[in-house]
Amino acid sequence: MRDELSRLPPFNYYLLFATTCHLNLLNQYSDINNMDYNNLCIYFQPCLRMDAYCFEHLVKRWKHCWQGCWTEKEYLEKEYRHEQAVRALARADSSDKAPTPEAAEETDGEDVEVAVERPAHSHLGTDSRRLSLGLPPSPRLELSEGPGVA
Repeated sequence: MRDELSRLPPFNYYLLFATTCHLNLLNQYSDINNMDYNNLCIYFQPCLRMDAYCFEHLVKRWKHCWQGCWTEKEYLEKEYRHEQAVRALARADSSDKAPTPEAAEETDGEDVEVAVERPAHSHLGTDSRRLSLGLPPSPRLELSEGPGVA
């Protein structure tokens, strides 16, 4: 089980790590908070969609489940490559030329102030940022007239 947990993507690994740590602490202080293992099973096991054996192992034997995230290095490398591509796109936009793979390598080691592209939220004003990078504006949901729409 430890090996399977270590193969999870980093976001899932650390979220499950923190959640089960919290449940373990609740279980340890069950004399104060009345959340013994049976109550934790009733409330949390269905939410996590986990079978009884896995839930028991993660909550009661929490310290023996975690050995580190093996996929973290791979995800950090992907994030670094993505950040380089965004910097190359910004550099190409400022010099009005098309981005090339060489442009991404040119930014290596330079301090370039460019925000990494995040999911667009129009209320945060990121559409103007997308347009300045030469990207199309974020799609908007169009609500049609119908039941339940005021």
